[in-house]
Amino acid sequence: MGTISDVGRTQATSLGRWLRQRYSSPLPAQIRVHAAKHNRTLVTLQNLLGGLLPDVASEVSVSILAPDKEILYANSHGCEGLGMLLKKADQSTKRESRTHAMSLMIGRSQHCIY
Repeated sequence: MGTISDVGRTQATSLGRWLRQRYSSPLPAQIRVHAAKHNRTLVTLQNLLGGLLPDVASEVSVSILAPDKEILYANSHGCEGLGMLLKKADQSTKRESRTHAMSLMIGRSQHCIY
């Protein structure tokens, strides 16, 4: 599922530094971070934490959610209806049909429990 480029790593580190400056008050003693189970998201998170918490980034524990509990992207594992609609949208070749399927997903996802 893709990799992160050197530019992406640099951008994530810069974002972490910006967040550190923006929220200059002391950060809580414990923070919780979550990442999707993809290498690129973990590398991005490591770089962001390196900019945000340069002294302790390597000590931060990262929680990775099981696919059926994922909330960072469309979770078709946790919602059968969403999976069906994603498949329909993917198979669609007409822009209008894809737009219609996407609008159905938005309405349908409100009924899924994560």
